[in-house]
Amino acid sequence: MAGKVLVTGGGGYIGSHCVVELIEAGYSPVVIDNFSNSVRGEGDVPESLRRIEKFLKTSIEFHELDLLDREGLEDVFKKHSFIAVMHFAGLKAVGESVQKPLLYYQVNLTASMNLLQVMQANGVHNLVFSSSATVYGDPQRLPIDEQHPVGGCTNPYGKTKFFIEEMISDQCKANKDWNAVLLRYFNPIGAHISGLIGEDPQGIPNNLLPYVAQVAIGRREHLSVYGDDYDTPDGTGVRDYIHVVDLAKGHIAALKKLQDNCGCKAYNLGTGTGYSVLQMVKAMEKASGKKIPCQVAPRRDGDVASCYADPRTAAEELGWKAEFDLERMCKGNAHQTMVLNTAACIHTVASIHTAVHICIHTAASMHIAASMHTAASMHTAASMHTAVSIHTAVHIRIHTAASMHTVASIHTVVHIRIHTAASIHTAASMHTAASMHTAASIHTAASIHTAASMYTAASIHISASIHTAAIIHTAASIHTAASIHTAASIHTAVHIRIHTAASINTAAGRMPPQPSFIVLAELSKYFLGLIFVHIIF
Repeated sequence: MAGKVLVTGGGGYIGSHCVVELIEAGYSPVVIDNFSNSVRGEGDVPESLRRIEKFLKTSIEFHELDLLDREGLEDVFKKHSFIAVMHFAGLKAVGESVQKPLLYYQVNLTASMNLLQVMQANGVHNLVFSSSATVYGDPQRLPIDEQHPVGGCTNPYGKTKFFIEEMISDQCKANKDWNAVLLRYFNPIGAHISGLIGEDPQGIPNNLLPYVAQVAIGRREHLSVYGDDYDTPDGTGVRDYIHVVDLAKGHIAALKKLQDNCGCKAYNLGTGTGYSVLQMVKAMEKASGKKIPCQVAPRRDGDVASCYADPRTAAEELGWKAEFDLERMCKGNAHQTMVLNTAACIHTVASIHTAVHICIHTAASMHIAASMHTAASMHTAASMHTAVSIHTAVHIRIHTAASMHTVASIHTVVHIRIHTAASIHTAASMHTAASMHTAASIHTAASIHTAASMYTAASIHISASIHTAAIIHTAASIHTAASIHTAASIHTAVHIRIHTAASINTAAGRMPPQPSFIVLAELSKYFLGLIFVHIIF
């Protein structure tokens, strides 16, 4: 049955994990999402899908679309021949549904109605629906099996799931070529083993585990426990928590079940074990190694005391069973939260580096490419640890030097630099005047072709093509000695530049000389022009 499967809400928490399982099972998912429960990433694609593409080394077709846009939905169906639809899209917070019931009825019911009608019009008759254990309402017995009465829902969210189930069931009864599997799952937690996708809500989390995880990493101060007076062992609500990867695999099993022309079937996906809120907190403390502060708050409207599944029918008819135990689920949740939190920090640092990179390129237009790292070696250790400080210092020096219009003021600025630079180099490299005439010194400064050429302004301009900003700073040492009036003195100064540049390049090591000769030559031309004015006058 492998082929194209439309995944509505495929950028969200459960939908994205099902996309992974679809791809690994050989299907080709086409995802639509309106970003109401997903993060917009690069290229206006859900970040979860971008990450899936990277770790699975594949591409995923995505359409930004709201199911309320029926015409847009019809366009997607006209472009593809789908073998089935997995329907996850919809609003999903119990508490919010109590506060905004009309919004939930409008969005969830209208969107699902549009989907069913467009499926019918395009001959797509196989559906896996993401339902919920909330359709059972306040349980009459535990654990809950599929024969438990439905419809006694305690909140508008659960009612929308129940009404959609009824619409699908009626459609299957009226059209015998329709097949649908209704998956009633309980409380999904955890994340993909990579930690790159998972539940990371942008606002205040509606579900327990994401909230607990955010408290564990310090993003939130404490966990609010809604009610501690329920008829449960410790007074807090009891739920059946299922790992999201187990849940996603249950959807693949349901997709295969459609091949049996099963009509409309409902299955519980759960572990069959209930855990209280406080039990989950202790498990997360163990998994994260962090103390999780809790504060008791009043009960939330729409919540029930206990709810956990009898999953035996899914095991018998779908061949599916949850594999993750509580410890593995909590470790996965803690790992995923740490990965996403680290990724957020790296993203912030990357943004800072990008800003510095832009500054470096801006500085490069002033003909000092490579000066950022070389010049850094002339500063104190403190400024080397703060890239912004290094940039600021260099930026100020450059603009200060550039704004000086008299030889005397340039001399003052350069004098400060030379004292700084002098602390880096050895006395030996500053006084080997004799070696200025050796072939080695001429070879090092590749653009200095003859000793005679040192007497012309043009040849000194050529020598400025040595490739680090440090040379420019050291070259300014010609200004420090007012007594440089002879050609020999100029040779000595050039020799100092060559050897200083060599020692800085060796020490710095982290940023090789830039290949562009012209960039540095222009700024050197400015400084060396001033040198000759100073020498002549």
